[in-house]
Amino acid sequence: MIPESHPGKLQQFLQKIPASKAGSAIFSRTLHYFDRRLMKATKGRVSLPGLLAGIPVVTVTTRGAKSGQPRTVPLVAFADGEKVILIASNWGQQHHPAWYLNLRADPRATISVNGKEGRYIAREAGDDDRRKYWEMADDLYFGFRLYRQRAGDRKIPIMILESVPPETPSSGSA
Repeated sequence: MIPESHPGKLQQFLQKIPASKAGSAIFSRTLHYFDRRLMKATKGRVSLPGLLAGIPVVTVTTRGAKSGQPRTVPLVAFADGEKVILIASNWGQQHHPAWYLNLRADPRATISVNGKEGRYIAREAGDDDRRKYWEMADDLYFGFRLYRQRAGDRKIPIMILESVPPETPSSGSA
């Protein structure tokens, strides 16, 4: 579902901008606004991080932990087979992102990639999975190493989302 990422030299260089402290401060407050609009206009086919830095982005819709309302956010993601992996780095900030808190309250999510939608159930990675996924995350994006340092004592969660089979109409008559 998520395309493999092979950033070119320019894209690898551009990854250093949002990974910097100044870049993180700016992009953490602005990128999702621009990315939402771009992804909506391109039916989920183009994101700014994908275009500029070669990083795959999906849109994740969760149910608000407090409001119960649908909440949609573009997030960096990568695949492990059929699983979708999300890093709750929150740009290295000291607190968890809202989408992570939403998934903890209700693990059901809808993920859109390249205009295709799927339903998923999330769970938090255990220690063995964390080692594996940090390695994959670090290979994907330069900034994750820096975010771990900036997060201080906060243990950055890693979420594993697995596909839920589509519902089939019930057989029999009512």
